[in-house]
Amino acid sequence: MPKAWIAGLGLAIAVWSCSEPASQAAVDGVSVAAVTLTPMDSLNDAIQANPNDVPNLVKRGRMHFQTANLPYALADIKAALAIDSNDHDAMVFMGELMILKNRSRTSKDLWQRCIDVHPESVPCRLKLAELYSIVFEYDKALQLIDEALAIDPDAALAYYLKGLIVRDHKSDTLRALAYIQKAIDLEPTYWEALDMAAHLYSLNGSSIAVGYYQRMLAINPGDGATLYKLGMFYLGQKDWNRALEIFTESVERYPNDAESLYNLGFIHLELALLKPAREYFPRCLQVNALNYRAYYGRGFTWERGGDL
Repeated sequence: MPKAWIAGLGLAIAVWSCSEPASQAAVDGVSVAAVTLTPMDSLNDAIQANPNDVPNLVKRGRMHFQTANLPYALADIKAALAIDSNDHDAMVFMGELMILKNRSRTSKDLWQRCIDVHPESVPCRLKLAELYSIVFEYDKALQLIDEALAIDPDAALAYYLKGLIVRDHKSDTLRALAYIQKAIDLEPTYWEALDMAAHLYSLNGSSIAVGYYQRMLAINPGDGATLYKLGMFYLGQKDWNRALEIFTESVERYPNDAESLYNLGFIHLELALLKPAREYFPRCLQVNALNYRAYYGRGFTWERGGDL
């Protein structure tokens, strides 16, 4: 009996010994397959292998910035500039970070030096032009934009900025729209330009605005802000049916959209449809109990119904 037991144990050990490497390999295989390097991991490895790799430091800094990790972004860009104080992309990005830290003078000096060191730089000119426009130095901003367009006639951002400045400085909406449309022609999915064109047309009550909003929804279907703006345009035109359609879609996608709920109540009230209006105003208040307009609307529906 002992011999049989020992023989059985030996067989079990032999089987385990033979199967264990395969099992381990399978475990290792799963482990390796399960571990995938993220872009950040790859950059970390590359920078560890070459700490003086300025382009990768800038890339990693921007990735930190995209995840709202400002201290790490700043550390990477400082390291990049310590290695090469004249690196174009590092100067552009450092200027952006300094704006966020309320150090606009540092940004201005950085971007001006960037232009001096890199005379053909379009990004530095446009960053500096944006900064000048913020402080209402429109003539300096326009000069930089024109210089940028002389270097790159297809710079969509330059046309967009020029449109904004013409609108603010010259109060010329038609010329502003022409420049903004040029930016869209160059970049058909230019979100900010599409949004601004829609806004400017909507101010004049032009139905052309609808086309721009629809293009934005084609790019980003169901975008809440765009749905709301389109609904408000129809509301302003008293196109109740289309406004109802848009705000209903918005509420279906975003049940806690208090403004759209209020607008649905308002439209039904305008149409003397008191029952649905009485449903939407309380729903609005459930989301935002401080919306005084919804309280007024709810009360008015009962007053109209003769219930004082």
